[in-house]
Amino acid sequence: MNYINNNKGINDNEVAVALISGHITRKQYEIIETFISNSLMVTVRAKKVILYFLRLTQFLGKEIMMQIKDVQLANEVGAGIHDLTSTYHKPTSLSDEFELSGSTKRLSCSCGIYDEKLERTSEGEEGYTIWFSEKHGNKRKYQIELVKFDVAKVLEAKLRRSTYESSSFNPKKNICVDEFYADAEIPEEFVNIKADK
Repeated sequence: MNYINNNKGINDNEVAVALISGHITRKQYEIIETFISNSLMVTVRAKKVILYFLRLTQFLGKEIMMQIKDVQLANEVGAGIHDLTSTYHKPTSLSDEFELSGSTKRLSCSCGIYDEKLERTSEGEEGYTIWFSEKHGNKRKYQIELVKFDVAKVLEAKLRRSTYESSSFNPKKNICVDEFYADAEIPEEFVNIKADK
């Protein structure tokens, strides 16, 4: 049985093959990116960092961690991950999206800078470390890959929009739109989101 009964949908066989291989399907991943991109709780900068980071996981198949030492940006990302993964003020969360996709890994963050051995690099060093892994943040007992925080690549990250806009008058007529927002096209309600102080 198909989840969505058309050639653009997700089918059981595709999902099973992906999960056995340790990742999710491209369509499932695009849904997760759309969920993040359309959040009204997370700043555009934080969304770009989170999207850049998750794109390095190869469809959620790879466990990785990244250090963010820019304190203001780290705080935005930390607040963004918290808002995306908690359900205290909304009906669904990013953690629910991961679970629905079949992934056992989760996005998490910890205040402070940790190395691959899960040790704080220095007590006084400010920032956040974000993880995508089976176990929450620094609770793991094994090493995972530390990826480089590349500011230029983060700023190039594009927010995803829905790939199709359906006409309410003619459901068979789908108008294809660009898959990603150009920075100048990012909706005003996303740009106006301010970081908590």
